Amino acid sequence: MVLGFFRRRCRAFVVFISLFLLFGSGCSPRLNWRILNSEEQFYEALFPDKPHQAERQIYYQKYQLNEFLEATRVGDDIYSIATISLVPGLADEAEQLASYLLQAVIQNANIDEKALIRRESIYRLSGSRADHFPVSDYFVAFKLHNGDNQLMRVRWIIRRGQDGITRIYQVSMLRSHAEWITDSSKIFSILSQEGVELFFDGFHPS
Repeated sequence: MVLGFFRRRCRAFVVFISLFLLFGSGCSPRLNWRILNSEEQFYEALFPDKPHQAERQIYYQKYQLNEFLEATRVGDDIYSIATISLVPGLADEAEQLASYLLQAVIQNANIDEKALIRRESIYRLSGSRADHFPVSDYFVAFKLHNGDNQLMRVRWIIRRGQDGITRIYQVSMLRSHAEWITDSSKIFSILSQEGVELFFDGFHPS
């Protein structure tokens, strides 16, 4: 039942960012990097164009959770950071909820879990070059029902903010109209190109 919720949330999330970016101005293939300081969500990020904002409420068990999105579209690529703020009663379940989000991606992509590429990486806190923490990046290629090929790289970071609220950050890049690729090394190579690396390396929670 819980996984079913997150599967619906994952499908809705893709529609959510696609629709609200459909009318955005960030459709030029040019990269125009800028730093975003989100004081409300307690992070610093590097976006390849001016991001658009959206917010919504999602429901889990008896809880209403706030999800805040910053995203921009450059050509066929959508760069997004989604923040889910957990109420105190769910803070201890953050790791489990992040795991459900990963499983939802796998099921919605309709792939075998073995096809998912996992690479270990690090992230740094805002304002610190010395402190770094481990994080797993996931790379996946999949087809939509309409036959469009998609490539996606995603990571989840769990942090407790200075306000005492635990947040799950979903950092992702989604490419549509991609070449169909099954070779894992090529998928990894494409989703590790300089612009994508800059986006992922530029995310720093506080």
